Amino acid sequence: MQKELQGTQKQVDWAVDIRNKFYDFVETINVDLTKAYKDRERMEKRGRFSKKDFYENIVKLENFKKSVMIFLEEETDATQFIKYRDVAEMNFELELEQSLKYNFFYHVIGEAITLVDEYYREDVVEETVKEETEENSTVIPENFNETIAVVEEREESIFIKIPYSKESTKLIKDNGFYWIGHCWKRRINTTFNGDVIDRMAEVGNGLLSIGYGIKFESESFLEVKNKAIHATYQREITNWIISKDYKGDEKFFIVWRGYNDELYKAAKSLPYAKWDKAMIVDSIYYNQVVDFASVYDFKFNSTARRLIDRQKALETDRQVVTKGDDYNVTNKLVEKLENPDEIVEDLLDD
Repeated sequence: MQKELQGTQKQVDWAVDIRNKFYDFVETINVDLTKAYKDRERMEKRGRFSKKDFYENIVKLENFKKSVMIFLEEETDATQFIKYRDVAEMNFELELEQSLKYNFFYHVIGEAITLVDEYYREDVVEETVKEETEENSTVIPENFNETIAVVEEREESIFIKIPYSKESTKLIKDNGFYWIGHCWKRRINTTFNGDVIDRMAEVGNGLLSIGYGIKFESESFLEVKNKAIHATYQREITNWIISKDYKGDEKFFIVWRGYNDELYKAAKSLPYAKWDKAMIVDSIYYNQVVDFASVYDFKFNSTARRLIDRQKALETDRQVVTKGDDYNVTNKLVEKLENPDEIVEDLLDD
């Protein structure tokens, strides 16, 4: 039984509409689950999926549905429905089917799971403690634009939930994030991207600078918050030179983030450079690649450094034939061939 919603008339009207969408949202689950199950069975027969993962996801989905129904029937604050309106408006039918098939269930309905975790987990923290934690994890800039973004750390990835604006979208994209249907996501490779905490702080610092409040959801939120406020994070290196196999030979791959015509032209000017999703250069031109890296502030990864060392070793071991030696060997043979009365020693019988 639905309870009467509390709030301004405008909030209540909006929340009622959202609540109705939530019911439609829940109704799609069983239909989708049946379809996904059939697809999953066909794929499992080909050995492509694990039944265990699928069954675990079914349990998660059933618990999720129960929690959403409790939310719909018990929640009276209209602003809570407005807060989670993006969940109700998700393209759940398509995303659920794909998440069950390809085993990234929590990633697809991450925002919906957040709703469940915050309101109906069994081990509920005391409300005063929760409010204090949320307050401590939130940063408000002096130029606050009345909008708070949530920057969350989860499973070696960073998720950002923020209302759309051109300015914030550009900043977030420039920091390597991509849109997954209901929030921004970036998976962190610590070898190339650095520490997750630093990446959270860096994007958080950028959002603070353009007026957004930030709520950091991380076990290390105090460290993230301080780094974001004081810009003490380790800045990300986005220009890399790595080495990989390319058509049977190990070569240098010059990579950078985003579009940069200056870097493209400079890298393309290297000897016999070729573009194939990165600028590729043969290892024999390592000296020119090293000079390029120095001028344009690129960093070599460990495999690229080893490739340079191997190329240097090859040059050291290479036998150098002098011009004089070449002349002596060649001309002695020519002299013998020009004299018909002499037989070349190599043609004599033993």
